[in-house]
Amino acid sequence: MKPMPFPRITGEGLCAWMGPAFILILIPAWLNMGFLPPPSPQSSADEIAAFFRKNADEIKLGAMMTMQFCMLGLFWTAAIFVQLKRTKSQLAQTLSYLQFIAGAVAYSVFTLPTILWTTIVFRSERPASEILLLNDFAWLALVMPVSSAMIQAAAIGVAILVDAEKSPIFPRWSGYMNLWVSLTFGPGMLATFFNHGPFAWDGVFVFYVPLAVFTAWVFVMSYLVSAAASQKSDQREDSVHSPAG
Repeated sequence: MKPMPFPRITGEGLCAWMGPAFILILIPAWLNMGFLPPPSPQSSADEIAAFFRKNADEIKLGAMMTMQFCMLGLFWTAAIFVQLKRTKSQLAQTLSYLQFIAGAVAYSVFTLPTILWTTIVFRSERPASEILLLNDFAWLALVMPVSSAMIQAAAIGVAILVDAEKSPIFPRWSGYMNLWVSLTFGPGMLATFFNHGPFAWDGVFVFYVPLAVFTAWVFVMSYLVSAAASQKSDQREDSVHSPAG
């Protein structure tokens, strides 16, 4: 299989790259907030309160940026929707709507934790026990609602795999990739049972693996959507300039 060249950027492709744009805002913002690595679920109320009071300005800025720019993911989700709608399979077209709705819900998940973190630092003189409660709420609200992201990735994967055309919109391997991505998000639902170890909210299977997979998934799908949009644009130009056109 020969390597694919970087696709020509179209309007649809530009929408697809809004997903990586959000990632490039999210990671530095969270590093500045002190959330990479996340505060431990085992930390005491006084430790959590001291952390938020020390980093109040950084958390205000990072929470605000995450809250506002997470909606860039809607452009990414819409770009995938447009490409999946091009398939002739009725099932794939139905799943395109499902992934769009699930994607909109998945990106909105970022808003509740950031509102809670902002609430903490808005009045950081509040009792340590209240800060601990709000922080617990925020992290569990971030890592546990995984069903929307799982449904989005699974819907994309199945839609790609049922495309039986000789020249499919997306390569078949990307369908299996999306199904695998869906599974990697699953452990987040277990965070309610653990306050330490790999299944806690700061654990490898709940935080680090999903974050790494999410980042790679967004970039790969952005490339594939951009390539598909570029190919569609080229086909339109060929049709316009053909003798028949």
